[in-house]
Amino acid sequence: MVSKDSKILVVGGAGTMGSSTALHLARRGYTDVRILDMFQPPSANSAGNDMNKMISTQYVEGIWGRLAYETWDAWNNDRLFTPFLHAVGRLDLAYNDKGRLERLRKQYELNLSSGRGDNVEWLSNKQDILKKASYLKGGDIDGWEGLYIKDAGWVAARDALTAVGAELRKLGVKSAFGSSGTLKSLILGEDGKTCRGVKTADGTEWPADLVIMATGAWSPTLIDLENQCVSKCWQFGHIQLIPEEVRQLQNTPTMYSSELGFFMEPSPQGVMKFVDEF
Repeated sequence: MVSKDSKILVVGGAGTMGSSTALHLARRGYTDVRILDMFQPPSANSAGNDMNKMISTQYVEGIWGRLAYETWDAWNNDRLFTPFLHAVGRLDLAYNDKGRLERLRKQYELNLSSGRGDNVEWLSNKQDILKKASYLKGGDIDGWEGLYIKDAGWVAARDALTAVGAELRKLGVKSAFGSSGTLKSLILGEDGKTCRGVKTADGTEWPADLVIMATGAWSPTLIDLENQCVSKCWQFGHIQLIPEEVRQLQNTPTMYSSELGFFMEPSPQGVMKFVDEF
């Protein structure tokens, strides 16, 4: 049984899930929390160490719906996160992917039936899409349709991770980075099953009452997950825009296509990210 003064280790604690876990533990009164990571926040190993990530509330049912609304509430109301939210909306569009369109239509109807019709709009044709994203005027989007979500947009992920790292220090969360924060092996109890701590690359042994493995895509290389987890990635690229291009794209909705990938408005420095996730 873990108590408020139990010794807790968060392995991978400078990434998205790890730093979030440490933050919520510290906020709830746990007094002996330590994060371990190869890098300081924002960890170079973290997928969250990125200039932007999409956020959306199109889901209504089940765990996805609950997570969507809890997340949206946090980014809108938690003073730590509000500076990094860009609530510009989201376009979720498709053309040949009929399965995707069916799922989007279901999400649209679920929003309507649950009283959240003001959060979504169905875009039936090119004209509807251009009303939300005039910058697509020269694009080959005839036959495209899909969903517009109002409570959506993007967050400045790297900046948020950096802010969380600073907050952890204020809350008294301990840390170890570099070779003393790089996991080498787990320390098991006499039963060979109970984790009693971790050993890091420099030989340091960190005892703990609870070890949390927030190691993301590295997890299958550290623990035998019996093929329940597979690490994947997508290619992405950045383009530096000129000031006029930045002005044309400012405050435009994030754009997701299940067939082509996604992009969102440029960063304040005029850099635009494209990702081939589909």
